[in-house]
Amino acid sequence: MLGVSENDMSKEYELTSFNDARLRNNDSKRPFKRLVFYLKTFPGETLQEKVTNWAKGQYASSVAPLTDEEIQTLKSIMLK
Repeated sequence: MLGVSENDMSKEYELTSFNDARLRNNDSKRPFKRLVFYLKTFPGETLQEKVTNWAKGQYASSVAPLTDEEIQTLKSIMLK
């Protein structure tokens, strides 16, 4: 939702996953790759739009969708 490139997201994931090399090196367990593939199935022209549409939808019974106001608050905090 923050507008970073897929390449930058991948680098960030790699930097924060060093504590579990098993997940990074096992082709059958690539959670980040699976997540990006899943997010690309949502409507939108850009990955940012697709992630925003995912966040605004009801895709899990235990998690409420985010409102536009909540998304803006999240962006303002993360982009400071």
